[in-house]
Amino acid sequence: MRKCTKCYLEKPDKEFYNTQAIRWCRECGVNYSKEYRERNRDKINKRNREKPRKKDPEKAYFYSIKTAYGLNEKDYLELKNNQNNKCFICGKNPTPCKNSPGRLSVDHNHSTGQIRSLICRNCNAVIGHCFEDISILQKIIDYLNLFQNKITKFNIPIEKLNRLTFRDIKAKKNI
Repeated sequence: MRKCTKCYLEKPDKEFYNTQAIRWCRECGVNYSKEYRERNRDKINKRNREKPRKKDPEKAYFYSIKTAYGLNEKDYLELKNNQNNKCFICGKNPTPCKNSPGRLSVDHNHSTGQIRSLICRNCNAVIGHCFEDISILQKIIDYLNLFQNKITKFNIPIEKLNRLTFRDIKAKKNI
């Protein structure tokens, strides 16, 4: 049993949304939504008219970057032209994939929200998977350098290599 913070009635858990964030019962939530829609009909209709439809994916894309980053189509295209339609990091042209034409992603600082540049999907994924942490990226660089330049000198059999960690190899060979 839980108590609704809107109607102050105690009701079974199944009468509430399946989240702790919403403390109203379903009935109060539905009533509030109806009242809100009635009070703000013009505002909602205007917002819905501005939303792009599936018929125009290009417009939908620019709408999404406008709402997410505050970057309009003109500014995005200007950034893209300044970079010659190439990724700022790797310098490659964006490649199309199954669900999307080749577009450059808007890279931004997650702490400040500041837009940095446009980068390809792969570079964006690397930054995201490293949580924008330079120390993790440096460890990746060290790791790749170790196996690119030093592994042939170590002559470590693959069976033994599977049991060693990067730290073990680095310590033994004074890299």
